[in-house]
Amino acid sequence: MAVTDNYSEQALKERFFHHKLYVESTLTWKQEHGIEQARLPNMPEDISENIVKFIARNTLNMQDCVWTKGAEQQSDDEDQITTGDLHSTSIGKLECKCFTSDGPISFGPTESWNVLYFLDARDWLNDHFVLYAFNDTNLSADWQNVKVNKTQTYADQCKAKRRPRISWNSLQPQLGIKCVMVYDGSFDDIF
Repeated sequence: MAVTDNYSEQALKERFFHHKLYVESTLTWKQEHGIEQARLPNMPEDISENIVKFIARNTLNMQDCVWTKGAEQQSDDEDQITTGDLHSTSIGKLECKCFTSDGPISFGPTESWNVLYFLDARDWLNDHFVLYAFNDTNLSADWQNVKVNKTQTYADQCKAKRRPRISWNSLQPQLGIKCVMVYDGSFDDIF
């Protein structure tokens, strides 16, 4: 199946620049008016998912990685490429979770993946990103047994049709060696 992903490096650079400018102007406005409680916006998913895509292509040598939300399929063949965040013909469905704070990461109870990427963007305003890859599926015992609270696992919450939520600081130690850092650097270095 031929796939065209129209979200270029230039598109990402422009979108990232405009979002950063907006957040920085919001911070300036909050400071000027003495407002501490206004929450900053999350990073839009098209930005975070395409950051992961370009790290996958340019650092992990995964040239077949495409952003599924912007991809045009050139076949009538029903494939999982229309689901998920990213897709690689060599690996399959790639999911991305980006976090810009220590708050919980949320998962859909029916989400599936072949590899799950975590983009740590807590220091993104200082141009620092860290990408981790959990190199196993959502059905693996290592993932299903993740404790999301004192009494429930990821699997328990999914069976109850709830959205499991867990902070990175609680999740990362539970994933062990299957979750590896694959990138640590600046925005410009992903290209």
